[in-house]
Amino acid sequence: MILPRWVPALAIAWTAATPVAAEDSAAVAKVTYVTTSSIYVDAGTAEGLRAGHRLEVVRDGQVVAVLELKDVTTHRASCRVLEKTSDPVVGDTVRFVPDATPLAPDAGAAAAGTPPGPDSSRARSRDVGIHGRIGVSYVAISDRTTGTGYSQPALLLQINGSAIAGSPWYVAADLRARRTYRDLSDGTSVEDDGTRLYRLALSRRGQSDPWAVTIGRQYSPTLAAVNIFDGVSAEYVRPKWGVGLFGGTQPDPEDFGYSEQITDYGAFATFRGIPAPRHGWQVSTAVIGSYDDGELNREYLYLQGNYNGPVFSIYAAEEVDFNRGWKADEGADSVEVTGSFVTMRFQAGRKVALLTGLDNRKNVRLWRDHETPVTEFDDAFREGIWAGLFVQPAPRLSFGFDGRTNGGGSAGDSTSYSASFAVNGYTRRSLGFNTRATQYSNDRVEGSLYALGFSFGLAPGVYAVIGGGQRDESGVAGVPANLTWYGVDIDVTLGRHWYLLLAGERTDGDFEDDQQFYSTLSFQF
Repeated sequence: MILPRWVPALAIAWTAATPVAAEDSAAVAKVTYVTTSSIYVDAGTAEGLRAGHRLEVVRDGQVVAVLELKDVTTHRASCRVLEKTSDPVVGDTVRFVPDATPLAPDAGAAAAGTPPGPDSSRARSRDVGIHGRIGVSYVAISDRTTGTGYSQPALLLQINGSAIAGSPWYVAADLRARRTYRDLSDGTSVEDDGTRLYRLALSRRGQSDPWAVTIGRQYSPTLAAVNIFDGVSAEYVRPKWGVGLFGGTQPDPEDFGYSEQITDYGAFATFRGIPAPRHGWQVSTAVIGSYDDGELNREYLYLQGNYNGPVFSIYAAEEVDFNRGWKADEGADSVEVTGSFVTMRFQAGRKVALLTGLDNRKNVRLWRDHETPVTEFDDAFREGIWAGLFVQPAPRLSFGFDGRTNGGGSAGDSTSYSASFAVNGYTRRSLGFNTRATQYSNDRVEGSLYALGFSFGLAPGVYAVIGGGQRDESGVAGVPANLTWYGVDIDVTLGRHWYLLLAGERTDGDFEDDQQFYSTLSFQF
């Protein structure tokens, strides 16, 4: 379900992501289907997945997203995205540390409630190595308080080619074309067209060749600090270490066309531990420079590391800026720690896990800053520490408790406390239920958030999620701000290759009254 845009700002959810072990020591699955609210993979309880499991989405050897398991059947699972540097797509590799004692297969559980997705053995039998999807989508949003809204039909094409026809060549493409119709508050309307190329890259990586080279529009190699760029990256990879270089320009932020305004360069290195069952560690570092029309934008050191074991797991990232030129002239320290992010998980027995984390990443001044509601929210709520408890008394039953404190930013000090409960994969219809309650307060407001959802299989190949919630809030002057929302997602598998998604939501409150609808029809190949 597409949650209202205010939910992240009002309820600090427990999203401490646990990295999994190195690829050689983890189980591997595939992304089989993607919706607005869920990522489906072709692994389930028989492969060792359990409720609350964390999974990594890997593309071209790099982790692009961290997922948390929501619903699971014998050989299928649906997940939500915890963190990402790019959107998962059909065909991406998913890796996870399986439970040491997988449940016995339950044929009935997979009958009607199996999330959509092609059979993994059929997918692995394709020797050409090219897969992807082509589809159409339609979204419509209306704001009843202002009389405004828009609708947007779109076309999409995604291609991922791995070791094409047994060769060392890889290809990736992601193209979206859309037309937007906007209704303005004065009764007039406008329309515009747009085509965006999010990815178009060609890579060469031989099985016995330690060199990997990629050219074109791509995501950063190894590190999440750099996002999308047009250029070249090269990496020399050995079993325990790797080094590389990259350079290129960032696309135009307005139309995603080619631009030479901002250039990025960097060198990186990665070190890995010897793979062992259910253990693994990796450390990466990079020196990166960004320049805006020749002017210094940012120069910094990036460090990232993770360790994953059966009892203890940790993920940590650190950024250190080196300030010179106009930054030094404005009084910035020559060396400045600009971001620390840590999550840790301690498995206190098979049924209980303790989680904690720290996030004090700062906003870094760039040559031209651009303020948006998103960046304002990040300024207000990003910094803080949290701790939580995850309890799983049975394979399909889980409880969660967490608290978080934030300091700094425009919102001042704030605290939030949340409790959650989930039941997944029961009955032949794979019935699932989840609920969460959050209490929060800062210097200006205090309130509560309650949310719940049901998931179930309507029929073979038809999966539904129904959910909603309520937020009650009062400000310093006692002015209330109440909001309720409800919605439904329906995923339908049409034959072996076609998939349909229908999703709708209604939000109603003291200061908001809108509704939205989303649908997509895609052909997977």
